[in-house]
Amino acid sequence: MLPSGAATDACIQVVSNIANGKKWSDIDYGSVATSGAIGAVAGPTLGKAGKLATSKGKNAFGPARKKPSYSKSGWFKTKNSISWGASPAKNGKYVNQIGNPTLRRFNQYIRNKHLPPGKLWWRTRDPGHFHIKKQINIEDWKMYKRIQRESSEKNTQINLKNILEKVNKSPNYRCFLCATGLDLKFFESLSKNHNVKIIWHGNLKKGFFGFLLKFIPSRIGIIEFLKPIDEDYFENLLYDCGPSLTTIVIMSNENKIPNFISSFQNNPSLENFESSILEDNNALIYVIGVSDIDDGINYEEIVFTQDAWLDILNNKPHD
Repeated sequence: MLPSGAATDACIQVVSNIANGKKWSDIDYGSVATSGAIGAVAGPTLGKAGKLATSKGKNAFGPARKKPSYSKSGWFKTKNSISWGASPAKNGKYVNQIGNPTLRRFNQYIRNKHLPPGKLWWRTRDPGHFHIKKQINIEDWKMYKRIQRESSEKNTQINLKNILEKVNKSPNYRCFLCATGLDLKFFESLSKNHNVKIIWHGNLKKGFFGFLLKFIPSRIGIIEFLKPIDEDYFENLLYDCGPSLTTIVIMSNENKIPNFISSFQNNPSLENFESSILEDNNALIYVIGVSDIDDGINYEEIVFTQDAWLDILNNKPHD
């Protein structure tokens, strides 16, 4: 067996070679292991490339997640996608989680790469993404008011501030975050935090691709923010649930909230649980795709029935 430290060093050298345009096999074996381990490097080490994510560069290929996403080349949402490479959003929040400089460069290198056949197929047309299934529009969507737009990080921050201010002032409104593509440790750590309450969490139905890619986090859940909601904490947790699509839900009708929770448990795609939320006439759905349009440019989808939400988003007086 190749010693684990040597395996890690060998992997890092391979990654460095790829990132710098060299042959992957150009390894300094003298610094890796003894001569008896040389023949094992190309086999067990590279054959277990997925385990690289749990060594010195845990997030070298990530955040790699299986969750709803958005195709910026096709301008449509996807029910499920697998993404890789860290977004530079929020001053490098995701990129800086990769401590090793070589792995960080490799992460950004693969973020801009397509899977074959590349631009010839809608599933692989976006770099850093493999889209599994398109999100299909349904007739119910025409019943609601819907805004789909691009937004800078700063404008998203202003919108969130206006919404949270309304929620904090209202005795009835409750604020939920629908989180997908996370691991069990994420929810375990949140359970100890007094700013939030975990309503439910479980495993996303993985299907065939999930079976092949078991190492990709696929846990989903509903998190409620307890009032008064701290804006900075809210934003940080929102970005922890990203990148890609994350859904914020504001509701006030206690009788309708259980329907929303049940619908999300059955399927976390917005097309499946949207109608259950908007049974509450005062509800708001705010979907944010962190850097899904471009670096620093978010995709936003806002769905509601009451026009007052437009005034709230624009920081205008409202009823």
